[in-house]
Amino acid sequence: MQVCLNGTRTREECAHVPWTATELAAAAVSAVAAGADEIHLHPKTPDGADTLAADHVAGALTAVRKAVPGIAIGVAVGALPASDAAQSAAAVRSWTVVPDSATVTWQEDGADLIAAALQERGVRIEAAVRSAGDARRYLARPRAVDVARLVVEITDADPRTAPAAAVALLTTLAGPASPVLMHGRSAAAWSVLHMAAIRGMATRIGLQDVLELPDGTPATNNAELITHACRMITHASAGAPVPHRGAGSAHRGQRRIRSSVLRAGFAQSKLTVESLWLRYVGVGGAMPFERLHAALHAHDLPELEHDLIAQALNEYFLERGTPHPVAYADEVDDHRT
Repeated sequence: MQVCLNGTRTREECAHVPWTATELAAAAVSAVAAGADEIHLHPKTPDGADTLAADHVAGALTAVRKAVPGIAIGVAVGALPASDAAQSAAAVRSWTVVPDSATVTWQEDGADLIAAALQERGVRIEAAVRSAGDARRYLARPRAVDVARLVVEITDADPRTAPAAAVALLTTLAGPASPVLMHGRSAAAWSVLHMAAIRGMATRIGLQDVLELPDGTPATNNAELITHACRMITHASAGAPVPHRGAGSAHRGQRRIRSSVLRAGFAQSKLTVESLWLRYVGVGGAMPFERLHAALHAHDLPELEHDLIAQALNEYFLERGTPHPVAYADEVDDHRT
């Protein structure tokens, strides 16, 4: 699980985004304690602008390495026009302290020049691909460019359509031979993270990608995002760990009661359907977004799906100190009988 500490976020977007070496080090410590095992950061000038200048890169890397020794640290080289590629490559060659890895976006034709400079410095290259055009440029790169990992960034910020966009981009890449880290942006960051976890891919989260938790509340820091992401990955990897004691068969009256239980819990939560769906996929659900609203009113919902939605609601309530208000299917049935 990679934490992306800052990205191009401004203080207007997020007052607590880390910029300085000291801030980056503190953010790294808390994120690693929460479960992150690698770090991605953007070195900054004092006013928060991205920079490849040797002194700023060295300051950030030295501070973070001292704070979290043994944790791999990567930096962003950025998506730069071809006219700036030579300047960026020269900056890489001037570094006095080098990162473990660097992400190069294959968005422009100058990526090969930057990658060559990174290889000269012994820095692992991570190739960021955001579109079908990026994918074609990446696949056509010189054979001499050795890519350690492919970073598939899904730019569709709609959680309902981002998974389909991810499938389309992965298909364009035609089963990449390199390991893959896949991540999303904004509201779609959580659905893409869940999809990556199910597929066994590496993924990431952090203030660079999203400023809200799965339920839509603002994240206080990177560590809080990592905590929620690790929980989502655990659920996804386990399949669907919800209280479920047998498939059983319920008569029509029981199914109607189950439906009313879910609707009441959903109304009490005041969550949006989108927020509930993100929590539902976080506990292992697989229904598309557009089916979840209908499922809340369905009288023929399978017991497992009832329990997944109930689990998503109950986790939300438990986070707010309300214990287990939404009954699982067999609890409804036991009470009925």
